[in-house]
Amino acid sequence: MHRRISSSRLIGREGHLAQLTSALDRAAAGSPTVVFVTGEAGVGKSRLVHDFSERSNTRVFTGCCPPLAEALLPYAPITQILRAIIAEVGADELRRVAGPHADRLAVIAPDLERAAPIPGTGLWQADQLRLQHSLLNVLERLATDPTVLVVEDLHWADASTRAIVDMLVRGLRNCRLLLVCTYRDDELPPEHPLHSLLVELVRVGADTVALTGLDAAGTATLMASILGTDPDPAMARHVFARTGGNPFLVEELVAAGGALPERLRDILLLRVRRLPPTAQRVMRAVAIAGPSAEHAVLEPVVGPSDDLEGGVKTAVDQHLLRTDGDRYTFRHALTAEAVIADTLPAERIRLHRALAASLESRLPAGRASIPNNSILAWAYAEVAYHWLGARDHVRALSATIEAGLAAQRSSALPEARQHFTRALTLWGKAPQAPADAALDLVDLYRHAAETSYLSGDVDEALALVRDGICAAEEQGDRRRGGLLHLLLGRYLSTGASAEQAAIAAVETAVEMVPDVPSLERAQVLAGLARHLQMNTRDREAMPWAQRALVIARSVGARHEECHALATYGVSLARLGELDAGIAHLRQALAIAEQLDSAFHIGGCHAALSDGLLSAGRFTEAAEVAMRGVHSSAQHGTERLFAGPLLGNAVEALFWSGRWETAIEKLPAGPHTDGHQVSGALMWHVAAAVHTAMGKYAEAELFLAACLRVTASGGHTELRGAIDCAMAELCAWRDEPAAAYDWAIRGLDSLGVAGHGLLLARLLAVGARAFADLTTRPGGTERPSAVNLTKTIDRLRDAAALAPGGVASLAVADAELARARGAGAAPVWIRAASLWARLDAPYQLAYARWRQAEALLAARGSRRSAARALQEADAIAKRLGAAPLRHEIGRLASRARLALAEGNGTAPSTVAAEQSEFGLTRREEEVLRQLGGGHTNRQIAEHLFISEKTVSIHVSRVLAKLGVPNRAAAAAAAHRLGLDSASGDRAAT
Repeated sequence: MHRRISSSRLIGREGHLAQLTSALDRAAAGSPTVVFVTGEAGVGKSRLVHDFSERSNTRVFTGCCPPLAEALLPYAPITQILRAIIAEVGADELRRVAGPHADRLAVIAPDLERAAPIPGTGLWQADQLRLQHSLLNVLERLATDPTVLVVEDLHWADASTRAIVDMLVRGLRNCRLLLVCTYRDDELPPEHPLHSLLVELVRVGADTVALTGLDAAGTATLMASILGTDPDPAMARHVFARTGGNPFLVEELVAAGGALPERLRDILLLRVRRLPPTAQRVMRAVAIAGPSAEHAVLEPVVGPSDDLEGGVKTAVDQHLLRTDGDRYTFRHALTAEAVIADTLPAERIRLHRALAASLESRLPAGRASIPNNSILAWAYAEVAYHWLGARDHVRALSATIEAGLAAQRSSALPEARQHFTRALTLWGKAPQAPADAALDLVDLYRHAAETSYLSGDVDEALALVRDGICAAEEQGDRRRGGLLHLLLGRYLSTGASAEQAAIAAVETAVEMVPDVPSLERAQVLAGLARHLQMNTRDREAMPWAQRALVIARSVGARHEECHALATYGVSLARLGELDAGIAHLRQALAIAEQLDSAFHIGGCHAALSDGLLSAGRFTEAAEVAMRGVHSSAQHGTERLFAGPLLGNAVEALFWSGRWETAIEKLPAGPHTDGHQVSGALMWHVAAAVHTAMGKYAEAELFLAACLRVTASGGHTELRGAIDCAMAELCAWRDEPAAAYDWAIRGLDSLGVAGHGLLLARLLAVGARAFADLTTRPGGTERPSAVNLTKTIDRLRDAAALAPGGVASLAVADAELARARGAGAAPVWIRAASLWARLDAPYQLAYARWRQAEALLAARGSRRSAARALQEADAIAKRLGAAPLRHEIGRLASRARLALAEGNGTAPSTVAAEQSEFGLTRREEEVLRQLGGGHTNRQIAEHLFISEKTVSIHVSRVLAKLGVPNRAAAAAAAHRLGLDSASGDRAAT
């Protein structure tokens, strides 16, 4: 008979149980919920979750993060959870539920046999995102009934597991799932990567259950539950003072039953030191192993089988170890940590060496026959960890490289990066490079650089790839040196001012890779074409893309063929050959879909929708972009491509006048779970839509996020698009000086080469701001139109413009004509006809408004002006373009034009109506202008009447108000709230 060492009931956690129960109730009602259970080691997190699981009367699947996650074991708790699910529902049922995601899920659920090989994306980061998306999809399908997932010891989690938890918190929808994660808050210094993640996840809706030690009464109750009788009060007070009410430490002291040691480690080791030597040896071996180890792994480490079995039985009987199938695990990790700290260094090294050899002997022979799954990544990571502990750097190096490659194949990018970086360190420490290493030094640098770059550490990637170039030079390997220069160019291109250095690096790659048909030759040629195109050197890019295309086809390099076709198509479209460019882009997309290359599929959808937008084929552009959005969701590349694709879709819907649909597809705010630049490619479009609808606060929110993303420089075209959106916002808010500055900033940053459509839009809004400043009564700011005019002329001469660019340049011409004050109406009529041809209703309505304004200012046909204004008003009303409709209404009021039958009044009636001040409506309008200090000439221009008529109205106003002169009338207007400034504010 063994004495109980733990309480049969949970003590002092009723309120915490209620929190978890409430969270499960929310999840069961269809609102997926995440709860973090936190507290110091031993405070009872696992016991709380266990008791909650027992009482929940629902399915619970648990996975633990082992301490060896420090040795980079990817997806450890997720794999355990999936194995538990398979054990309950069966592999066939999980495969049925997973559907098309089953094969990808097999990467982290080895019990799911793959039906077919999984095609890679060509981008490890995208592969990881696809895996996360598949897991999210499967969990949502599984959780049609209330389901609980538990991830224990998140403070030991690997980076890939942290990424999955992040994704689940943000992405779970329409299911009945509760995710419970435990972690030690005393293990989280401010720099710990989990710390910042938890802060953000709690901000977006995760709950927290915080455990602290029991109070004195709770400690005494716990002791009584263990002992079966009330403890001695003095002993209970002493235990509480020594343990702070930590339940595990209380249990250990009660179980030990002797004097109270002063050190925490001694408290934890009291019972271990009482074990016989064989059992202590087993405890040390299990502690060094993990603190969990398989029986078969321990046999060659501990010694004879009888010793192992006897030692394990003793430790289990004393409640220090527990069995879990064929594995032995410490009852609490705190005890394992104490045992490791108490083990002499020499014995630790011996145990590490024995464990490494035992684990290595169990690895399957031949990498080619090994399935790509996380279990293999774990196995190599464990071997590497123990060879490192044994101080055998040569064997540790080989195992670490294998662990990195296995992690990479398992879509565990952060772990792969850390393995490769550690391997480089070991390469310098090892007395000689292992002959059987899977990578030599050059390839190791390449893998380390790529994983660093894809993890977002561009500076580290640059340093590594340059070291790799030096290593290739030392080996005299020009081919691999050239490929590393290609990577160097790619990394440099992310910088704000390194475009020319990037091109130079890729040109060096072209020089170094032998000029014979090969995969590598196609890669560097396609790379150079792409870099030139990214810098709007499209005419230079096209010959290189053609050469890459020829070689790629000759050697069967389909990925490179797709790459070259897409580059060539984009350049053709930019240079005005829209139909040919779109045809090439369609070919590239077809190849990408045949290859099932997620990266190329996303990029080709984005490029094709761009081309269709430029061609004014808005309906097709929206359809292609939305197909790309759906495809990126299926392939797990949403964080890379959803932003630009959704931006293209919304822009196409906006231009074609389908504003309600556009708004439905926009997020509520500038939040993203992925690449910030990708988000900004959509946010600036969202800002433009909100501006046109008069939702200025929303537009400002999106643009502020855009400016933060691009604050460090780079991303020239994106910054130009943001500048354009800022200029349009300022123009509609009646801030012409600011609008002009933003437009000029965008024009200066873009230059003339390339970006034709965006340049034309910037010129249009810049010319509008210039005209507003020039025609504003009493305005003092008079910028020069020379720069605008020269840029318009240079853009016309540079290349054939897309239809939208031609129409925007017509608007710019018309705005400059408005600024000159003569001859604007015919130019606005031409701009309106161009927009009508493109079926772009909003831009057409703007041009018709300005057309009517120009006709009235020139004393042209009032009937024609009325028709133009009525058309503009009808469009603006249908779209919901509130600012434009407001301006149309103001113009109709000033000109005394009815906007539509039954809407507005006839001029004769308007003239006869009396305002509350005894003035006619027209006299009230004149008084407002007098209040603004305007001359008769300015009033005449504003109201589209003659100066003589103004003089008559002024005399009548003075007489009716009983004031002697214009100054007194202006003062009266101010007192009555009828000065022009207050009128404008009220209208706004």
